[in-house]
Amino acid sequence: MAVDWTSLTVGGGALLVLYGWVMAFRRSGRTMGKITGIVESKDSEDRPILAPVISYQVNGKKHSFEARMAMSSRKNANKRIGRKVPVAFDPVRPEDAEVASWFRLYFGQIVLTAAYALGLYAWWKG
Repeated sequence: MAVDWTSLTVGGGALLVLYGWVMAFRRSGRTMGKITGIVESKDSEDRPILAPVISYQVNGKKHSFEARMAMSSRKNANKRIGRKVPVAFDPVRPEDAEVASWFRLYFGQIVLTAAYALGLYAWWKG
C-alpha cells in the first residue's frame, strides 16, 4: 500500500496550525505585573543581553518570569524597574506566563496559518 504523502502533509499541517492556536489561546488569564529586576546573559558572540524579570500575582500567589525581550542598555533597563506591564498566563498553570502583547501572543501563529493557507491554495490550484 502506497503512502499518500499529500494527505499526510495536509493533515499534519492542519494539526500543527491547530496546535499553535490552542497554545496561543492557552494563556487566556490576564493580570498586571511589574518589572522587578534585570537579568544579564551573553549571546553567542559574548555580548550582553539584558532581559526584564516580571513579577505578578494570581489568586494571592506570587510568580515571576524572565521576559523574552532584550533591552538595549543597563541604564535604559534600570529606568524600567517598577514599570507595570500586562501579563498573559495559563489559568491552569499560572507560572506559565508571557508579556501580554498582541504581537508576542498571536503574530507568529497568524504567519504560520497564512503560510499554510497559501500552500493549500497553491496545491489545490496546482
